[in-house]
Amino acid sequence: MKADPGSHKTNPILLTAMFIEQTAQTLRIQESNIYNEDTMEVLAETIFAKLWYHAVPPRFNQSFEVKTIKEHQEVVLSCDAHGESPLTVSWKRYQRPIDRSVLSRYVLREHVHPNGLKSQLSIPSVLRADSGLFSCEASNDYGREEKKHPAYSSSMQIRKRVVYIAFDILW
Repeated sequence: MKADPGSHKTNPILLTAMFIEQTAQTLRIQESNIYNEDTMEVLAETIFAKLWYHAVPPRFNQSFEVKTIKEHQEVVLSCDAHGESPLTVSWKRYQRPIDRSVLSRYVLREHVHPNGLKSQLSIPSVLRADSGLFSCEASNDYGREEKKHPAYSSSMQIRKRVVYIAFDILW
């Protein structure tokens, strides 16, 4: 049995959309229409749409802090970076990346929060050899805190059985 071609009728639909521009801060779409393909009648239409958003480069909000720690105690250095996700934080000692495979005693912890990323570098048992200038550097798609002016640094000096740690924001 053959179906009668006129027994049921569908209205074919044609959708057209023209994508214009996408940048790091905007998405713009122009002219999106839905037509009845048989009659070319416009069923729905959007002439122009544009979305803006603000891109936030990384920044730090820490203030100066000094810690005194005895040798063989634990020290935790914190770096709280704010900015647009995804953020990455890297730690340096004397402006060189810390190689945790060599310095296996160092423990890195990271916690993502609504405004950014908190990174903590801990040394469970501080030794004299751990003395030095530590810094963290944050980056995302919109910027980076410069190495030449570390936004966050901590100076650690061990004398006898006491460790002096100073944290500072440099602008």
